[in-house]
Amino acid sequence: MAHHSMQIEDDTWSVIDEETQIVANIDGVELSGMPRHEASQMLKILDAIDSIRRSATCASHELTKSRKPRTRPRG
Repeated sequence: MAHHSMQIEDDTWSVIDEETQIVANIDGVELSGMPRHEASQMLKILDAIDSIRRSATCASHELTKSRKPRTRPRG
């Protein structure tokens, strides 16, 4: 999962995707040119989204592990 950080550019801030080293985006909107407080809030939102995705992935794997193939009873 992606990790993000903030980077200052001139007098504004951007949220950077650490994996790609490019400006992060939400639904195609680049997270750049923001005041520090706004960039910080966007960083928290992206962290929350990543956390939800990690939880969903873990839950999905656990569900897959718990399902066992059914066999027909012999009789």
